[in-house]
Amino acid sequence: MVEIGISFGCMSDPIQEQLKAQGYTLPKAEAVLIQDLIHALNMVQIHGLVPDGVCHTARQRLLKQITQHAAPIGVVEER
Repeated sequence: MVEIGISFGCMSDPIQEQLKAQGYTLPKAEAVLIQDLIHALNMVQIHGLVPDGVCHTARQRLLKQITQHAAPIGVVEER
């Protein structure tokens, strides 16, 4: 499994930029979906629609999904 550190905050860099800084990337469609999900989680948390614990669990699941699909830069481009 890949070891990656990701920040999910509203002011964080986009997911692809964070991954690129660590030498990884995601397929474009996967990166767009994950970025949209991060944005959605931030919105529902900011507006108090779901408890913080639920958002925390969702972010953990997203991080797991990211680490499963992330590949070293260059490998994704060859797929």
